[in-house]
Amino acid sequence: MKQSTNKENKINAFINSKKSANFWLILILLDVLLILFFGYLIYKSVFATDVYDNIKLPTKEEIVVEETIVEPEVKKIEVKQEVKQSIIVKKTNAKTRQVIFKYWGEAREVAVVGGFTMRKPWPMKYKGDYWETAIVIYPGTYRYLFIVDGETLADPYAKIYEDGKSVMVIK
Repeated sequence: MKQSTNKENKINAFINSKKSANFWLILILLDVLLILFFGYLIYKSVFATDVYDNIKLPTKEEIVVEETIVEPEVKKIEVKQEVKQSIIVKKTNAKTRQVIFKYWGEAREVAVVGGFTMRKPWPMKYKGDYWETAIVIYPGTYRYLFIVDGETLADPYAKIYEDGKSVMVIK
């Protein structure tokens, strides 16, 4: 009995010692770190699969910039002097403006093209008597053309023309 009491005293002394407290503290910290590490691994494998892993982005060498700009043949059409506006400008906020383009005429397909569309045709919708589209742009001076059934035309109602193109000044 004395021997078991002696063992119990030694165990109690070990548990109560400073070394023992540090030992248990280190074990608890190690357990917390392991739980965090394995929890992160489980999270990454189950919930955080990256959708974009299989997408290959082009390098600078693979990006080809086409710098040749072909100027389209421009035809100016004769129109009666009517009070029709082809451009209506509305303020949207302090920096941009909403520009509504209207083309008055018969056509199967109409688009507007200019620097504000990055020289790509911007399609217009037929609204009964005219074709219309709205584009939000920054103030400035822009040249533009209408593409009507594949032919480029200057705006017949524009007040300014430059190099065969219609010019608009947005303030």
